[in-house]
Amino acid sequence: GAAKGALVIGTILGFIALVWAFLLYRFVFSHRAGKEKD
Repeated sequence: GAAKGALVIGTILGFIALVWAFLLYRFVFSHRAGKEKD
């Protein structure tokens, strides 16, 4: 039970981390692209 719970929590945290990294990358990349246009 405990091991399965830890695995689920780890998977959820990993997924959240991936989403955050993706959003952060898009945010920074779009800002750089905007600056280059100017």
